[in-house]
Amino acid sequence: MGHEIDRGQEIRTVLSGLGVGGLTAFEYDLRGPLAGVPDISQRIDSPSEALALSRSGLDEGTRGLLRRWGEGRSQGKGPLAEIPSLWLEFDLRARRHPRPLACLRLPPSVGDLATIARDAFGPGSCSRSQAKCLERCRENLPRGARPLYIFDLGARSVGLLRLELFGIPFDGVKAYLQKIGAPVPATLDEVSSCLSTGERPHLSFDLAPGGEILHRIGFETSFQKLPRSEPRWSEMLSRLATLGLCDQQNVDFLLAWGGQKKIVIRPREAGESGALKGHGVRVLSHIKASFRGQERVETKGYLFFHFLRFGEN
Repeated sequence: MGHEIDRGQEIRTVLSGLGVGGLTAFEYDLRGPLAGVPDISQRIDSPSEALALSRSGLDEGTRGLLRRWGEGRSQGKGPLAEIPSLWLEFDLRARRHPRPLACLRLPPSVGDLATIARDAFGPGSCSRSQAKCLERCRENLPRGARPLYIFDLGARSVGLLRLELFGIPFDGVKAYLQKIGAPVPATLDEVSSCLSTGERPHLSFDLAPGGEILHRIGFETSFQKLPRSEPRWSEMLSRLATLGLCDQQNVDFLLAWGGQKKIVIRPREAGESGALKGHGVRVLSHIKASFRGQERVETKGYLFFHFLRFGEN
């Protein structure tokens, strides 16, 4: 496959103790060699898993989030009862074993975003100014678009939130950013033209405690079909390579990532009787362009790994 995912101590430390049933994502910068440790995210789907992790060695803030979500979800009470899942993201490239970022997957008929953020991330996690900005972003959404994720980026910068939106057409992104008072990257049109053939568009941006939308704008896309049956994956990556935003070796690696294999997983402290047998499923998830300032552009590829026990669909 050209490159191998680093399975060093950093990855093992992060994943040890996390559930093997969740979806795991590897995040790589596409502009250079896919070497070293990637950033890693894992999805938490079940309240029981969240409550177990709330008693783990994670930091106090993350444990509190897991406990609040697990209790709200299992009891069917409060703003978090309808939140179907959450993600924990470990920025391993920046530092070793950091406090994870937290991300909530929002339901289609989500309630007040500020209330959800405060209930999940803590009372001081969404300022009045941020609440007003969230409402403005929501009021100006075009038909068919909706909030998809809300992030607590406090591990990177105190009080920082991120909102991710689903369904804004590629040709409507600039107009929407202008409506909500967000900065429009100078290279938006050039880069987004490479991604415009994609499906399921996502737009994200960061909200400072004062309510202003910062210069980091994220734009991502994917296709419903896998690369082996969808030639537009290859075409899109090749266009990014032409712009110097994706190394050609990375194009080959991403397109070859998909597949599955029978594997055995032995959770920490489990003996032979605790071995779990199933399929390790690999999927190319999506491609993301992040605009930081007016000129700088970062491109990332997201690779999913999912362990499915025998008998699961």
